[in-house]
Amino acid sequence: MNRSLRAAQTGVAELIDRTMAEEIADAFVVRQRLPPHLASSARAHARRWFDMQANAPFAGGGAITVAMLWRSLERIFIVS
Repeated sequence: MNRSLRAAQTGVAELIDRTMAEEIADAFVVRQRLPPHLASSARAHARRWFDMQANAPFAGGGAITVAMLWRSLERIFIVS
């Protein structure tokens, strides 16, 4: 099991970087059993989301966690 998926499943507040954000997006698509063609959209969202969070004045330059990205992906891709 890769580090991104393990962190997402256990709720560990692990800080992430841009590459790991893409890995988390891939794990999200698999975990939620979404159609494979959504993986590229999820990766693109993760990259944009990471860049916005990293450049936000309130972020303090690094408080970006797996859980934060996972919740963002859920809001975009999971329709209740």
